[in-house]
Amino acid sequence: MAKLGRRGFLRGSVAALALTVPALALGGCGFRPLYGERPNAASTAKQLASINIAPIPERIGQQLRNDLRLRLTPNGPPSRAEYILEIGITELRQDLAIRDDASATLGNLQVRATYRLRQASDGAVLHQGLSRSAASYNIVRSQFASLVAEDDARNRAVEAISEDIRLRLGIYFDGLDRKQN
Repeated sequence: MAKLGRRGFLRGSVAALALTVPALALGGCGFRPLYGERPNAASTAKQLASINIAPIPERIGQQLRNDLRLRLTPNGPPSRAEYILEIGITELRQDLAIRDDASATLGNLQVRATYRLRQASDGAVLHQGLSRSAASYNIVRSQFASLVAEDDARNRAVEAISEDIRLRLGIYFDGLDRKQN
């Protein structure tokens, strides 16, 4: 029974060591969380929360703006914005998988958003980029069901673009923090 206890102890020790070594290696490689607090630098989350999102035309623009507001400023719009985010959005709908009677059974919705981050004080462009997303949906004989499916695809594309823009802005602000430190 004593040998089984030692074997169990040795196996447990090896397993604990195997889990500890990768964690120690990450600490030495310069890994740090994107949204975590860092001493002597404004956090990325605080900088994201100081962005005012300019109105975006069309219904899809309103959806994108609302989704970004929830992701960037979850506690409400900033009282005094340091940055202004301007976004232009375009949408392209394509019919795919054409039947013999020339009706489509599959649709593809491509959404592109160009964004520009400006300094609120002087309007200088700090960062700009392009984000894209594509979402497919089924086109069925019921027109209402097809419209609902297309709307769902649009919502999925807007969510993906919103998350992509948030990540890109977070990386931009994280890069600023690294330069300052």
